[in-house]
Amino acid sequence: MTRLIDYYGVTFDHLVPADDINPEVLQINIAEIEDDNGVYANKWLLFAVDPAEFIGKKVLAVPRCCQKRKGTQDRWRVNALVDQRANGLEFLKGPEEWKVYLRSQETRPINK
Repeated sequence: MTRLIDYYGVTFDHLVPADDINPEVLQINIAEIEDDNGVYANKWLLFAVDPAEFIGKKVLAVPRCCQKRKGTQDRWRVNALVDQRANGLEFLKGPEEWKVYLRSQETRPINK
């Protein structure tokens, strides 16, 4: 049997200009403690999680700065999600498509 950990997050990108290709936004992830008794949270968070404190009682919401997962895909995923929402896109741009988009924006004149 394959177990799947649900992954939820909230990105606060209110008032981020649609043409900002590298916005700094607040991202908070919701950890599902019940699914694996806190194993995933304890692997990826910078602090220990006691499952007994959360299971059936509380939701664990963690800002990105308190997580070990700060890989190269994080910035792409957050920025692509903001781009998708701000521009009403049906699909998320993939990592390679995002790189091409960023390169095209580097040569664009900046409007002031």
